[in-house]
Amino acid sequence: MKQNRLSQEELYKAWSEFISLGEVKNGSVRAEILESWKRCRKMGINPFQKKAPLVLTQKELEERRKRKEELISVSLPIMQNLNSFVTGSGFIVILADEDGVIIEISGNKDVAEAVQRGNFIPGADWSEKGAGTNAVGTALILDQPVQVFSYEHYCISSHKWTCSAAPIHDTNGRIIGVLNMSGSYEKVHLHTLGMVVAAVNAIENLLKVQHELRYRTTIMESISDGLVAIDCNMNIKQFNQAAAKLLK
Repeated sequence: MKQNRLSQEELYKAWSEFISLGEVKNGSVRAEILESWKRCRKMGINPFQKKAPLVLTQKELEERRKRKEELISVSLPIMQNLNSFVTGSGFIVILADEDGVIIEISGNKDVAEAVQRGNFIPGADWSEKGAGTNAVGTALILDQPVQVFSYEHYCISSHKWTCSAAPIHDTNGRIIGVLNMSGSYEKVHLHTLGMVVAAVNAIENLLKVQHELRYRTTIMESISDGLVAIDCNMNIKQFNQAAAKLLK
């Protein structure tokens, strides 16, 4: 998604046209972005808002973080690893829940401080209904990875940024969160979205492993006999409480 200055100017004209008329005549906007703009207009989102208006209290944020404890514990190491690939490049990585509320931010300190002006902070609502067209909220609506560049954002608070996000699913296919990378619009590149998708795949795989371990433990603990699981090298990998008592 390489953007030059001319295409950015065309995007600005298209955005201005839509804000004024509610439509874009020249067809220069991607279909998923235009549909998002239409949703935002229908919801009455203010395109000139300079920050996301809804931010949870610290207590409300901590309650959400507690409910997402497993997702956070699995995601943080992967977020940090993702940051290690883009150190010094001016990007931050954020984790939001299924409602689009930011629950974790990791990455470049200067960028993190810059985006605070738009309330791109833990506890802020970045769903489409809260912040207009943006990668976090639009990825949740579409249930697919999406990159949003500069004037593709519905609200002026995000016009200087490029954001790449992908939804995170549990083992039943339900959306439980979204991972996003954001940086200056000048740094837009499709590879950024590819990195986010790869990181989300890793998160979902780890969640699946943890789910399978919990399931196996539940099955083992439901059996009154002592059970011991060993690998091909005769190393003990798991045992139930009945086995622990028998073996003291």
